[in-house]
Amino acid sequence: MRRVIQFSTASALLYLAGLSLAGPVPTDGKGEMIQPQQVEEQPRWYVSIGGGTDFTVGDQTLTKALRHDFTVIPIVPTAPIMGTVDLGRDTWDDVFDGRFARLRGEAGFVLTSHLEIFGRFEYEEASGDRTTHSRIIFTAGIPPLNGTAFDTIDRHWSDYTSYTGEVGLRYFIFGPEARIRPFVSLSGGAAWVAGLDNTSDIEFGAGFAFRVYNGPIFEDSTVGIGTGAVGVELNVAKWAAIGVEAAIRYQSDLSGDDSGFNRSQGGIAALIGFSNYSFLDPINDNTASRWSIPVTVYTKIRF
Repeated sequence: MRRVIQFSTASALLYLAGLSLAGPVPTDGKGEMIQPQQVEEQPRWYVSIGGGTDFTVGDQTLTKALRHDFTVIPIVPTAPIMGTVDLGRDTWDDVFDGRFARLRGEAGFVLTSHLEIFGRFEYEEASGDRTTHSRIIFTAGIPPLNGTAFDTIDRHWSDYTSYTGEVGLRYFIFGPEARIRPFVSLSGGAAWVAGLDNTSDIEFGAGFAFRVYNGPIFEDSTVGIGTGAVGVELNVAKWAAIGVEAAIRYQSDLSGDDSGFNRSQGGIAALIGFSNYSFLDPINDNTASRWSIPVTVYTKIRF
């Protein structure tokens, strides 16, 4: 019994010593112990969906200008036909006139209270237009046409379609407790761009025209993408925000497709004496890169 009493006394003394070492227990003045506040954990993952448009920066080349003097022998020989093909430069704005529309989906993870990492996918399209600043001039071989410049070579372009994937980092100036959160971001990746075709007709007036080309200018291309952006998000709830973003984006050159130029031509081209259009090969070489300003509005859901 004495040993039990000694053990109980020692245990009580150790307990009291532990309380004294731990310091006083915080109370609310009425003797009630104050419970420590729990820090509410912020959502770490998010998804967002949005859309917008983009604007081509400046006067950027899609296809190069070319001037070619030709001498050909027609199928029905009379005399060699001579002249000049004067092909004007087509720009991104000439062909697509700023009619780009985009859809964007994004998923990301919050690394810190100011930094998140993301991956995004975008679909973009634009309607191709008609350009008319090219011409052909006959100088000899067709007496009724000698010295005549046909100022209208109608070049009808196919539509633009691309699929883009990027990864990047976004830095917020203020933490998640702020209602309005400005940010900057950097991202990079690649895009698949569908090939661009062209159909060209020579207009002789009075509704009389000959088709002189119908084929590819650029093949399906995989291009590099780099984007820098600024924007702002508005927190509408702990789990939701809306945002707007403006960016500057660079897209590398498209891949030229000369197969249509180098094949045997038919129709009026063959009748006049053009076996192919290989002289056009340079117009799509090392060209069609693009700087643009994408503008996007989106909704973000956190979880």
